[in-house]
Amino acid sequence: MRIAVYGATGYTGRLVAAELRRRGIEMVVAGRNRARLESAVTNLGLTAAQVRTADVDDPAGLAAVLDGCDGVVNCAGPFTFFGEQVVRAAITAGCHYVDTTGEQRYMQRIFEGRHEDAVRAGVAVVPAMGFDIVPGDVIAHLTAAGVEPLERLTITYRTAGFGVSRGTMHSALEILSGGDLVYEDGSWKPAGPMGRAGSVVWPGENRPAPTMRFPGGEIVTVPRHVKTRRLEVLMDARSFVPGPLGGLSPLMAPGLGVLLRTPVRGLLDRVITRLPEGPPEHKRRAASFTILAEATGTDGSVARGEIRGTDIYGSTAALSVEGISRLCAGSRSGVLAPSQAFELDDFMPFLSSIGYSWVIS
Repeated sequence: MRIAVYGATGYTGRLVAAELRRRGIEMVVAGRNRARLESAVTNLGLTAAQVRTADVDDPAGLAAVLDGCDGVVNCAGPFTFFGEQVVRAAITAGCHYVDTTGEQRYMQRIFEGRHEDAVRAGVAVVPAMGFDIVPGDVIAHLTAAGVEPLERLTITYRTAGFGVSRGTMHSALEILSGGDLVYEDGSWKPAGPMGRAGSVVWPGENRPAPTMRFPGGEIVTVPRHVKTRRLEVLMDARSFVPGPLGGLSPLMAPGLGVLLRTPVRGLLDRVITRLPEGPPEHKRRAASFTILAEATGTDGSVARGEIRGTDIYGSTAALSVEGISRLCAGSRSGVLAPSQAFELDDFMPFLSSIGYSWVIS
């Protein structure tokens, strides 16, 4: 098996390459800058890795980068701008594809525009094979299983100690800049301004915690495998919201999309490039999350699921490598959500092996 890592010089890309090395999987490290790629190969001790370069605006070059590869993990964001080019190249090269996005608009574009191409090519495309989507997608599926069809499904995030990388910050600007979706009455619709959206009582706590609507990628993936009339993704308003300004108050959120469509956006992008590339290892490993899924059936029955884990970036690397390895060994094709791409009875033990735990009640 030979796996390419496109965007291998970035914070997440290097973690993915290190995970491939740890598993002894042959790899191609790829990106736009040969000098930076060769430096990454040296620093990570990837003596057997091939180095290949191509710009995202060079379709033939991208396809050549992926020639002879069984799969590719794309870590080059923001994916709204750069992701679809790599998806097209993977399909052209007959190469299975995963990425680490959480960007709704990009994901919806790939699901709607590339599924038939992927089926014809016999390859599987799983956009969002990292922390942003996988645990939320699978806990939603498992929670809903005994209650469907649903009247309502709510997914709520809480994070602690989440120091974000520059790449995540750039992607967060895309996520928060507007144009996101909600899922209501069985279809996707344009969302209104973000803002406070009720509260949640977390396990082990007595007082409700305020929440805010968040444009999570589960809005795109979960309705493809869970029958629900309405789906929303929320975030604990006290959690750290990824962004170059640090924690964002929910009171700021309603005007944030407008702000990020002005020249301020360019200024924020420039500020991000001057920040540290990502958290140091000890802080990265300490970052934790809890995701709740609350499902209400059309008959009034209720189920609640909870999944927890640590090391958000490290687990993203492990998820991506496990995902692409399974796709290369399998026979599924098309653009798929994680819960569609893998048999969860077989996949959940892997989540346990990387420190995730869950419970359904």
